[in-house]
Amino acid sequence: MLTPAQGASTSIYAAASLEMEGVGGCYLYNGRRAQSSDASYDEDLQAKLWKQSCALVGLPDEGRGPE
Repeated sequence: MLTPAQGASTSIYAAASLEMEGVGGCYLYNGRRAQSSDASYDEDLQAKLWKQSCALVGLPDEGRGPE
């Protein structure tokens, strides 16, 4: 189990580090760049998640989703 400070450290690093300035679209794990799971690149799964997320929060699914 992580403490709140430990859990927030990667987000704080991403937001405040000069090394991350101008960097986007990467996955960070424990303060370092890493490759996300293979499932995260599955476009069919992304579309299903988008539709389900819209339904859960009561927003219309207008065909938008991860690009």
